[in-house]
Amino acid sequence: MTIDKVCVNDSIGELKHNLTGETIKSIGNDWRIQRNLLSRKANRGAFGYEMKVDGHKKNILYCKYIGRSPYEKWNSVLTVDGITIAVLKRDKDDNYPVTAFEVRYAIPDELTRNKKSVQVR
Repeated sequence: MTIDKVCVNDSIGELKHNLTGETIKSIGNDWRIQRNLLSRKANRGAFGYEMKVDGHKKNILYCKYIGRSPYEKWNSVLTVDGITIAVLKRDKDDNYPVTAFEVRYAIPDELTRNKKSVQVR
């Protein structure tokens, strides 16, 4: 069962999920991630959303990544309410797919217990 969903660069969804971040700028009434977030710069900055959770059941965070360029390097730290739940680091010799790929992350119960939403960055 899906509790909540947001897609990157969907301005209405991002507004509803309180998009925040270091590389965010305002365009009219919408918030957009600046182009440099998606570029290959070393310091991309972080962004996040407020996501609904079920405070009485196990919650899984489903992420779809856009893939990578061959030999591209990147680091990604995934947090829920400021607590790291996953770290993805890709060096030029790692085996992450070049095409889009999906990953599911179990969110520790103590991060969602009795809550209706969490901040995912």
